[in-house]
Amino acid sequence: WDKPDAEVPYGFQSAFACPDRPEVWFFGPYRSSDAGETWSLMPDCDGIHNLAIKETAESYVIIGNDYDQSTGVGHMVISEDHGKTWRRILSVHGRPIDAAYNAVDQTAYMVTAEGELYRARVGGRTQVERLDPPRDQFGNRRIRSAALDPHDPQIVYLAQNRDVYTVDASAI
Repeated sequence: WDKPDAEVPYGFQSAFACPDRPEVWFFGPYRSSDAGETWSLMPDCDGIHNLAIKETAESYVIIGNDYDQSTGVGHMVISEDHGKTWRRILSVHGRPIDAAYNAVDQTAYMVTAEGELYRARVGGRTQVERLDPPRDQFGNRRIRSAALDPHDPQIVYLAQNRDVYTVDASAI
């Protein structure tokens, strides 16, 4: 990252490799299809979060995000072709910092830098809703991460922090 005074974009905080195509790597907004020999910028994805299993472990989608600074709108994106192309499935006002996706029933969860949690059922008329998970002992909430249980993706795990005091609801 060559801009020392600017905030490092989310994508530069993670790296990822495809489980069934070990030569396909991701770092920030870049993708390599030759095990890191060459890199190309992904125009519709700023960084990768994780993957979501569809029917079998060999069938999955990659979960990423895309943020438009000019509008302040963040997008959750998925790829079903090892990151060659990306499709927006959830858009909200705020910078995405984490996302989870149930590829079986097509339910998307996105966490924003503002500590908010959104959910959408993807397909047809996508209806986005802002969720209100439990608050800490002082009535505050700052969601930082979301994940789905690998055995039962109907179970959603959330993590939050306050950075200035210990919360009694750090894992939800």
